[in-house]
Amino acid sequence: MAIYFMQAGEAGPIKIGKSNYVEARLRALSSCHYEPIRLLAVGEGCRRFEGMIHQHFADAHIRHEWFHPVAAILAFIDRVKAGEKPYMILPSAGADRISDKKCSGIECWRCEYRAYAGILPDRPAPKQALL
Repeated sequence: MAIYFMQAGEAGPIKIGKSNYVEARLRALSSCHYEPIRLLAVGEGCRRFEGMIHQHFADAHIRHEWFHPVAAILAFIDRVKAGEKPYMILPSAGADRISDKKCSGIECWRCEYRAYAGILPDRPAPKQALL
């Protein structure tokens, strides 16, 4: 699964969502929005992490998964575009916030983060999400 960042128009709101099929999601959103939707960045993530991002940027929240294009969100997106893993950027995604509950997805950011942090050293890291 991937976390995506899409923007309506050149300076419009930013949608922070999750999907296994980002390109299909982009087409679906583009077909029903009055402004062109453009894909800004894609990074590894899952439903839980998407919620953490939404919580982190709650001050910029508009409605549902749409956020004002504030400097903090744009900086986060720039770091994802540069190749940083989203869960390594977000301060609230630290190892202390990760439960021992098994992941529901094969390519979950928690699995790789936990392996990276040494919490699950015997578990192989998941495949890279498409960028």
